[in-house]
Amino acid sequence: MEQKVKVQIISILLILVLLMTAFAEARAAAKFSVQAADFKQVPVFAKVLEKHHAQVSLWSLYAREQFSKLNSPSDFYEHEQVEKHKQDLPEYSWGKVEKKEGQYQVSAAKKLKGLGAEEKISFFAYPEGRAYETYALYEIQGRTFDKSKWAGVEEQARLAMNKVFHGRVKIFSCVKANDSAKMKLGLSNEGNQLLKDFSADSIEKINEKTFVSISAYTTEWKHVISTGDKKMNLQVALRKDDGVTTITLGTPIITIEY
Repeated sequence: MEQKVKVQIISILLILVLLMTAFAEARAAAKFSVQAADFKQVPVFAKVLEKHHAQVSLWSLYAREQFSKLNSPSDFYEHEQVEKHKQDLPEYSWGKVEKKEGQYQVSAAKKLKGLGAEEKISFFAYPEGRAYETYALYEIQGRTFDKSKWAGVEEQARLAMNKVFHGRVKIFSCVKANDSAKMKLGLSNEGNQLLKDFSADSIEKINEKTFVSISAYTTEWKHVISTGDKKMNLQVALRKDDGVTTITLGTPIITIEY
């Protein structure tokens, strides 16, 4: 009887160990996740712009995550944030912690010469009541787009974000391109043509002589934001200056200067 009890106890302990292992693996897997489709949007933008005879001059991926509250600035730059991430990201060039208008921030950068891109990771802490709210930003961008290198860009971005973020992250994608050819359709009609390429419906539009901005919605992508009582997940901007038209595409919104 005593032997039977021992066997039962050992069995229970083994089950508990297996459950704890499975739970730990599940937590590790859930540490960072991002929709695979989010990494496909820059190549899609580049392809559409190429179709419109525009040459890519800048592409960008951007992600942000809110972190836990801290009691003091020292927790931010001595323990919880900066020092920990310096250890996790030793291959990056780190700047000093700066204080601007009550907000603390520090950034790290890394050039990816083989991929023609550059990364920047920034950490922020700002006062909220008696505590400090914290968040992190990740950016990777390049001046030219090379389809053959995109798999490497995606791999690098995933590796970096996995060290920075802890939950599901939404990516903001942008591509800017220049078109030196004279547009026969005009900015407004060219913008409408771009919407057709994404099967998108216009939600809001600013239409000026040398500038057009369109907020739109397409069922192609799940990531959306609300504007009033409507949803949007695509922005198109066209600006004409000295005979050159700059086209900027972003989802769900444009996050670079246009």
